[in-house]
Amino acid sequence: MDDEKLLQHFGQQVRYYRKQHDLKIHELAEELDISNNHLGRIERGESDTTITNLYRMAAILDIPDYFVNEMKKVVQSDDQ
Repeated sequence: MDDEKLLQHFGQQVRYYRKQHDLKIHELAEELDISNNHLGRIERGESDTTITNLYRMAAILDIPDYFVNEMKKVVQSDDQ
């Protein structure tokens, strides 16, 4: 599994859902209680996040269950 590829894909999805909810980066960062810079690094795939923040993002952004399945596909494609 290529961690860098997984982080980049995850970050792109977070950005997509954030924009779908018409949230500015500072608004989501405030909701997550993290810095704007840290959220920006997550969205660019430069930084990982905690499982707690993952669940909080999913709740705030109403990320559907298939998001997790899409992440599994990225991991599985790297394992083959």
